[in-house]
Amino acid sequence: MIQISDNVLRQLGQIEPATSWEMIGPVLKSRECDLYRADSRETGRSIAIKIYHANVNPAAPQQQFEALSLKQHLMAAPTAIYRVPRAYSFDSKTKTLLMDWAEGDNLFHRLWRGLRTKSINQDIFLAGAWLRTFHQASPLKDQKTEYSYYQKAVEKRIDHYDDTSALLGDSHSLFDESMAVLKKWVQEQPENFAPHAILHGDFTPYNLLIDGKTVTGIDMWGATYQLIYVDLARMTVYLTIAYPLFFCGTLFNRQGQMHPQISTLFNGYGTDLADPASNHLRIAILSEYLRRWLVIENRKSRGPRRLTDRFQILRIQNQIKSILPTMPTCMARK
Repeated sequence: MIQISDNVLRQLGQIEPATSWEMIGPVLKSRECDLYRADSRETGRSIAIKIYHANVNPAAPQQQFEALSLKQHLMAAPTAIYRVPRAYSFDSKTKTLLMDWAEGDNLFHRLWRGLRTKSINQDIFLAGAWLRTFHQASPLKDQKTEYSYYQKAVEKRIDHYDDTSALLGDSHSLFDESMAVLKKWVQEQPENFAPHAILHGDFTPYNLLIDGKTVTGIDMWGATYQLIYVDLARMTVYLTIAYPLFFCGTLFNRQGQMHPQISTLFNGYGTDLADPASNHLRIAILSEYLRRWLVIENRKSRGPRRLTDRFQILRIQNQIKSILPTMPTCMARK
């Protein structure tokens, strides 16, 4: 028998006053929360119940609720193609978030199963198009840019460790070289404006569901108003280190041209704002590679997972090596 608090039952009663609910789960257990599903016996409606763990700061799911609430006027309508789940409530005391249950096959599984280039390109294009819609609901607008964000994102991760040279071992010199490039770029940028929006915060293939002609984004992490390139860089890094389409090849070729399937992501988003040739975008991607490298190294995984992690680290190193030659010595923003 699944035990659900009286408070959750009251919230369900406000969503569907004249119905009884069948509770299923936990459907999923993650580091942050346990996910349950409540199915209405009368209407067939399904509600997702996310109960966050005690060690999770309630501010993060509260921000997720606020982000969903802000976007749903545009992206939770019945006719919306690019969607977010409709959010109903968040209780900070029990750390419980209620929203519509989202159906679909996540992009992670679709990329691993996809053998036809056309279907892969279509899915990656949809990912970019979903993100553009999500950002536009913020609204999306040019604001004064804090370029140091990219440097601080990596330094925040570095601060978790006593000695990154011990963590990274023989590859520490590549990491140091890359950090020097990132810092130089940040220091040399003139004051400028760039497109900002409320970010997804964890825009990865795991958090995008594709169901027929609709695409639903889930698991937003925070409601940070920041550069749009941060979300685009997160997806780019995941696509280039963990999927069959990138077991061979690099993000940039020797001529500095971006891999065509990653260009598809930016075409889906719109190259009016996400120009693959932009140095700004490249430095965002470099920052995310460095951050992700540290995250994976720190797992200290064993067995088959350790082999997967080592492979992904090698992919990160190869991708970084493909980026560095494309960055001019004096990097003016394109």
